[in-house]
Amino acid sequence: MKIFKREHKHSPKEGEERTDVPSPNYACFGHVHFQVHGIENFSKKEKLKFNKALELGELVLNSLEFKQMVSQYEYVENRNMEGEQVWQIICTGNDLYNKENDHDIDVFVTMYHNFWTGTIGYTFPDTFKTWINRKFFQDFNEAKILGNVIHEAMHNFGFTHKDFEKRYDSVPYKVGYFARDLATRIMDGEKLTPTKVG
Repeated sequence: MKIFKREHKHSPKEGEERTDVPSPNYACFGHVHFQVHGIENFSKKEKLKFNKALELGELVLNSLEFKQMVSQYEYVENRNMEGEQVWQIICTGNDLYNKENDHDIDVFVTMYHNFWTGTIGYTFPDTFKTWINRKFFQDFNEAKILGNVIHEAMHNFGFTHKDFEKRYDSVPYKVGYFARDLATRIMDGEKLTPTKVG
């Protein structure tokens, strides 16, 4: 996946307060949804598969298991946030492009095909739109597709993985893996615990 190029600070300077951390009052516990703005260059079959991935995603995002996994992890390149704050900002839906606490993950995805690359998907720092490579999409199940959607969404929340050696501990990778693994558990017949609304 391509790196999301944006300024990043690993930790606040002495005496400096954390910034861009949502208030717990804004977090929407048990209400997170996907807001689909566009699905382009998908066949009918691919759209059905993608929509199934998002349906799984809503079960995942609103589960206690997802809250615990995201909240308890110590990330690198984390916008100076603790795990609990990472989970809260996901709940708000307050990304870099729609600075409202609307409690949704904005999705506008375009399919492309490049056989020669190892890039699954990518985005750019000036848009919330993302692109996914059909080379991978056709072989991925819905859980893996969800993991990619969440990975790219974390870029839209301003999280990066510039450090190549530590990228798998970054917010985009780790939260994407959490979502993928929980979706896999649902596909295997497990029921996740819904978070309480409050």
